[in-house]
Amino acid sequence: MAKLVGSAAVAPGFDCTVEFADGSSETECWTFAQEGLSQFFDIYTETLPSENELPEYGCVCDTTGSFKSPQFNRSADAFECDDDLGGQIQGKLKGKKISGQSSDDKGNAAIFSCTPNTGCG
Repeated sequence: MAKLVGSAAVAPGFDCTVEFADGSSETECWTFAQEGLSQFFDIYTETLPSENELPEYGCVCDTTGSFKSPQFNRSADAFECDDDLGGQIQGKLKGKKISGQSSDDKGNAAIFSCTPNTGCG
């Protein structure tokens, strides 16, 4: 979480290119913050350039360790999020870039790639 939220974050926000399974795509701006849906951190998203707000996602870092000795919310680079509306995001931070995939309760899927920016909206 420290790499995405607060003074140690790799960037104030991210420009994300989202490619949907139906062949369409859009650019979104993502901001990570430590408030909102999750007790850990959240993603706030908006489309660019129109800046329409999209759902907020509550997030947690992935679990490390084993099934017998799990360490919850401990991954330094992988996270999972849920928008409480049927949408999920699974992402991984590598260097200063984020990539991953998302899906929803209707079976729609997408992949995304994000690069640092100076902040959203």
